[in-house]
Amino acid sequence: MGQCASHNEIRFVIGSLGRLLVLSLLLLLSVLGVAGAATEIPEISGDLLGEIESIRSDMPGRDSEGFDPLTGEDMDLWRTIASALLEEEAGTVDSLVTACFPKYQLVLFTDTGLDSAEYYLLRETPPVTRGWGTLILRLDYEREIAIEVPHPLFETNTPSEGGDIFRRTSARLFIMAGTHRCANSSHSPCDGTSSVCGDGVYHVSDMAHLTEAVYQVAHEAFTVSYPDGYSFSLHGTGRDTCEDIFLSNGHESDSRQILYDLRDHMLASGDITIGIAGDGVSSCPLHGSTNTQGRYTNGSFAPCSQSVSSTTGFFIHAEQQRYVRDSLAVYSKFIDAIKGLIPSIHAGIPQVTRPDFGVCLSAPHPNPCTTRTGVTVTVSRTQSVRVEVFDPLGHRVALLHDGEVTAGRPLSLEVNTGELSSGLYFVRASGGGTVSTRRITVLK
Repeated sequence: MGQCASHNEIRFVIGSLGRLLVLSLLLLLSVLGVAGAATEIPEISGDLLGEIESIRSDMPGRDSEGFDPLTGEDMDLWRTIASALLEEEAGTVDSLVTACFPKYQLVLFTDTGLDSAEYYLLRETPPVTRGWGTLILRLDYEREIAIEVPHPLFETNTPSEGGDIFRRTSARLFIMAGTHRCANSSHSPCDGTSSVCGDGVYHVSDMAHLTEAVYQVAHEAFTVSYPDGYSFSLHGTGRDTCEDIFLSNGHESDSRQILYDLRDHMLASGDITIGIAGDGVSSCPLHGSTNTQGRYTNGSFAPCSQSVSSTTGFFIHAEQQRYVRDSLAVYSKFIDAIKGLIPSIHAGIPQVTRPDFGVCLSAPHPNPCTTRTGVTVTVSRTQSVRVEVFDPLGHRVALLHDGEVTAGRPLSLEVNTGELSSGLYFVRASGGGTVSTRRITVLK
């Protein structure tokens, strides 16, 4: 077997048993003539925002117990589905959801409400009994962006606003939760406190604070597929201590330049206030530091329980006052800022300079891999750098480098994965107070 897995193999694997289960199922479907065949995906058309609102209206509400917790096998299957969706492998997605999650349906959706763009829409058909949420993939996308809506019933108009930002920025992926954040009475195992549900903790139906969920899996799939892509987590607030829009990178103070650029772009349009976590001005406390999607993007080895000390800048947490969410005339300022600062994938010249992280790791290649992969370390100034490999529990499994790296002279390193079990691993480079993290999927 070669170093890198083939195009149709699993990219997200946490355990060997889960991988064998999924591969066995795919093999069975192939034998039966389902997987890999030219599957006929249903085609529908309509206003995308109307479709999103229809999905929202079917969601189980508060105290409904409408969220069905996922098993480990469910998680393995959804990792494969999310990966296949991002690869536009519609036949694989359709085969897996038909065989394993028949409540879900994949359709090819044409948005007649704006620009006739085409999307793969993966949703649970009503009545909703599982409450896992909705994924929408734009086919002719322009920007490596995921728009995420974790509280569609609790935070008014975030679904339609998020859907509109998604389509008007030509983003790649839209992720929306499937129930009210207080739908279930059981508590999330993830840390953090909240008064939202009345008992001081987050609940298992809160997708911003749960890792064992389709919502989290889709976010992780996007982050791995687009390591320089931006994830926008859209929220609503009514706190008078928060500006019209309050931005963070999922940390109380470590806010990267992209936030200040977005702020300045929006302020230039007038009639709006923007706050940033750690800017020394805003007193808004809603910085999203316990958000599990943000923790994952920021390099946490255990997003459910492990906070981060610094950020990458690629997770953007946006708290918005109600009047922003209600009006295209207002949130269009956000749209214009995103379009002005995050370059189109078709642009010949990048429109924005990435933040200087001091230490930077390249994307591993090949990835996924079986026996070895490689990374390159670059630094903005000559300094001592430590490069390590960790498993998902935060245990170090290899030390690749511990010494000086010279500015202007990239350091190439090989990661020997031959003795590692199948699963997800993290390569972390740290030095000069900055950290850069990449993820490796090992397949055996």
